Amino acid sequence: MNEKIVEERKKRAKFIYKNVFQVILIGVIYYVITSIFDVYIPCPIYSITHKYCPGCGITRMCVALIHLDFEAAFNSNCLLIFLLPIILIYGVAGAIYYVKNGKWFDSLLDKIGVFIVFFIVMAFWIMRNMEQFAVLAPH
Repeated sequence: MNEKIVEERKKRAKFIYKNVFQVILIGVIYYVITSIFDVYIPCPIYSITHKYCPGCGITRMCVALIHLDFEAAFNSNCLLIFLLPIILIYGVAGAIYYVKNGKWFDSLLDKIGVFIVFFIVMAFWIMRNMEQFAVLAPH
């Protein structure tokens, strides 16, 4: 393989590792701070509207997953529990593709997938604020 291509791939892999490490480090720091001081970042949408956004409950879900409490994680944000494996698989596959090819996925299928996930998230947002679907609200 061409030495220039190998160097480019190493550079892209280093970029991925660095960013993943930073995200994990920020998550660990946030977990430690919330564990010690029991202070969480409030949801600005909920603070203003008193309506749950699609992300409400994610912090509690992550803490529950760290403690392997899957029921509490599901009760905090059931949509993300289902989407998390898909997001992780897609992220890993995208990172591998990026390292090999120098670009992220950009096919019609990827765009359709993002479109479908967007509408699922919007439907979840609406439904979790309806009285009939109160079970979807974080608790």
